Amino acid sequence: MTTLRVRLHAAGILALVLALVAALARPSAAQAPKTLTVTSLEDRGPGTLRDALEIANAVGGAVIRVAVAGTITLRSALPPCAPERRPWTAAPRRAS
Repeated sequence: MTTLRVRLHAAGILALVLALVAALARPSAAQAPKTLTVTSLEDRGPGTLRDALEIANAVGGAVIRVAVAGTITLRSALPPCAPERRPWTAAPRRAS
């Protein structure tokens, strides 16, 4: 190959590598923090604290927002937090 072809080939490979690095560095929707909202005072089921903890442990990096006021009576222990996945954050309900 001529020197010009070698340079063009190297420049093409460099451009491809830089494009790949840029694509991988950009956060995807799957990597964005997920907000889970507690809407039920029940122990189990959709919108419960238990449900939010289980989902947060599975996806990691989630925010749990409590949107109800009252007491949750637990029938069994809540699932342990799994911060080794990616920590999640609990956002308490704000007084109106």
